Order: sequence, then C-alpha cells, then structure tokens
Amino acid sequence: MKSLSVPPFTRACLIVFVSLSVIVGLLRYLQYGNIHSNPKSPDKLPSFNDIYVPYITLVPNLSITYPWVLLTSAFVEQTVVGFLITGATLALAGRYCERVWGGKQLAIFVAIQSGVANIMTALVLYLLYVATRDPKVV
Repeated sequence: MKSLSVPPFTRACLIVFVSLSVIVGLLRYLQYGNIHSNPKSPDKLPSFNDIYVPYITLVPNLSITYPWVLLTSAFVEQTVVGFLITGATLALAGRYCERVWGGKQLAIFVAIQSGVANIMTALVLYLLYVATRDPKVV
C-alpha cells in the first residue's frame, strides 16, 4: 500500500491555507455579530458576504497599506465549498508537484503565481476605478 504522506512545503502551504481561512472566517463572523448587535442604521446592515478582512485578504484600494496581502490572499478561501475544493487541490497537486519539482521550485512557482495574479487584479481594478471614478469598482 502506498503512503499518503505530504511533502514538507505542501504541508506548510496546507497549514497556512487552513489557518488563514479559519482566521478570516472567525474575524468575519465576529465583525458580523458586532455589526448586527449594535446597528447604527437598521436600513443599511451589511450581509455576511459584504464583510472583508483587509489585512489578510486582497482589497485593491487597501493593498498599498497592507502589501503582504498580495501573497496571503492566495491562501484564503471564504466559502465552505471553495475551502474544500481548494484544500483538496492544494494537497493533491502540491504533493505531486513537490515530488516532481522539489520544494524550492514549488515555492517559487506559488510565490510568482499568487503574487502576479494579485498584482494584476489590483492594477486592473485600480484602472477601472480611474476610468469610471466609481468607488464600488474597488
């Protein structure tokens, strides 16, 4: 029977992924509870999906203030279904890629993939804001 062991870098990525996702979920839940227990205006209460954690997840207009989110937001999933799918994909694909490429090359790939994707997202949203001057875009 084959071993289902997870290589070290993939294990570290899974630990970071689960930890950050749980932390963001708990912070969103606490913030949601605080908002709904002390409503300032009952007409405009945000839903749970409208709450974000800007110092862990990517919020384009705050990315300059918190530059580390360009990497940490790649390890955060905010829905249960997304969490399960991303966790399984990360475990299986990371295990395969780390055995083929090695931990160092996989770390470089993850850093480039998540960093470039998040930088491009922030730039496109910023350009949309400049073009439309609509704060809802960002």
